[in-house]
Amino acid sequence: MAHALLSPSAAHRWTECPGSVFLTKDLPDHPNVAAAYGTLAHHVAEKILSGVLLADLIATNDEIDEELIEGVTAYVNYVKSLETPTSTLYIEQQLPVGHVTSEPNGKGTADAILVDEELHTVIDLKFGYTYIYAEDNKQLKIYALGAIHRFGERDHVKVVIVQPRNNHISEFTYSLEELYLFQQETFFKGRAAYLMATGQMDPSYLPSPSNCKWCKGKAHCPALANKMFELVESENDLNEAAKWIDLARKWTDSIEERLVQELVDGKEFEDWELGVGRQGNRKWINEQEAAELLHTLIGDQAFQQRLISPTQAAKLTEIDIESLVTREPGKPIYISKN
Repeated sequence: MAHALLSPSAAHRWTECPGSVFLTKDLPDHPNVAAAYGTLAHHVAEKILSGVLLADLIATNDEIDEELIEGVTAYVNYVKSLETPTSTLYIEQQLPVGHVTSEPNGKGTADAILVDEELHTVIDLKFGYTYIYAEDNKQLKIYALGAIHRFGERDHVKVVIVQPRNNHISEFTYSLEELYLFQQETFFKGRAAYLMATGQMDPSYLPSPSNCKWCKGKAHCPALANKMFELVESENDLNEAAKWIDLARKWTDSIEERLVQELVDGKEFEDWELGVGRQGNRKWINEQEAAELLHTLIGDQAFQQRLISPTQAAKLTEIDIESLVTREPGKPIYISKN
């Protein structure tokens, strides 16, 4: 299935920066370890809720570790706790959302939906550590409207974020009136984003720390580049400039990543050429084999003993060790008052 241009998961961005869809629609995805781990967790959760035994999944995938098992089990148990004799559970349910996003035949996929006579419940599994909340969550409001379209109206729809890795569950219940008001507002914003994405309107951008944080188009965005240089040249508002520090770091990183990728792809630049960075640290292919061979050759010199850290010691003993510990004082930093 082709990805939606106006993805519900990116609604927080395209409702505020409509040109971002045009900017990013043809850019390749660069998967990372965290994203792959989250995808695996969703796959395992879907299979277990569908009746597949966890032991069978573990036997066929050595990437399923204890942390993933613990997190997915907590999510599955929560979903099952909401089931009632009159409810029906739908897993990885594709929902029509074009009536909300304005994209023709737009689709979104909810992790789990419980359909009951009086209430729909939309449940979303998040496997990251950044706290996410159900209230005013645009992605889940779009899914809620998709559930209404797919399964019929209810007076209320409950939406839930489950984040098992930090033991966080966030729930919120929307009335039908609240959801329909959101639908009207979002449809018009989505229409502008869709027209820009399909070349029917000139794209416009609204860079901000929240809009740009997860946007993969940072290195391609003229408005963000202008904002970065504007901040550098400004002599006035340090308070405002400080709000952009994290994004500025991400922006320079994205410029570097784009430059390297285009050099790898064969593009030539006046001032830059492709090189090879420092190699990774050397490590044993098989520690057990290396240990056996080295012990045979050099005896106990093959092994070293090190004192465990204070943090490790605190976990292993109930004795107060603080009189044995020192640490450097913290450096001055800035922190948000909000």
